Amino acid sequence: NIAMIFALLAASLHLVTGVAGLLHLGHAAFYGIGAYTAALLATEAGWPFLATLPTAGIAAAFFAVLVALPTMRLVSIYFAVATLAIGQMIYLVLLNWVEVTKGPNGILLFGGLEIFGYDLSAPHLAYFVVAMVTAVSIWIIHRLSHSYYGNALRSLREDDQCADALGIDTVRLKIEAFTLSAFFAGIAGGLWAHTTGYISPPDFNFATSILIL
Repeated sequence: NIAMIFALLAASLHLVTGVAGLLHLGHAAFYGIGAYTAALLATEAGWPFLATLPTAGIAAAFFAVLVALPTMRLVSIYFAVATLAIGQMIYLVLLNWVEVTKGPNGILLFGGLEIFGYDLSAPHLAYFVVAMVTAVSIWIIHRLSHSYYGNALRSLREDDQCADALGIDTVRLKIEAFTLSAFFAGIAGGLWAHTTGYISPPDFNFATSILIL
């Protein structure tokens, strides 16, 4: 399960760093937003797994848009440093906003995996759930990367000024790639929360971003 979750994280980062060429050093932060969204909705609101998983991705994507709007005009190392700083800021919020995130104590999930009333918490059943979500997500990322849209993203990686001169809206494309990447990182975070049953801020620190990279 852990191997597949990190495969999904690596694939999601590939969309923005490998295809679009933007060095992203804060990916674990959006992974953490997804995990905490899923955990809080499951424990505080009683949401089922199938509802918390897409919501985790949407929450991560929403925060990614907020981050991308002021940073996407930065280039090269300046963008990398900005994402590193934002990743650390989100980590510190997770660590210190005790009233919501429970701080360093983390969040314990008791529900486990349940779909349409069927308990899938057993390790071999959870494996198939994680495998299915990971496979579908990576297939979508693969199709995006190997399409006309993916070619436009590659033009940013090769020469964004030339792409801009040819009429490609480079800033919009960068924001979209960053947001899509965060969405799938949020999905991975939701899987992590539900399969491990416990999350805490150290799961989403800078070292995790470097591990994903």
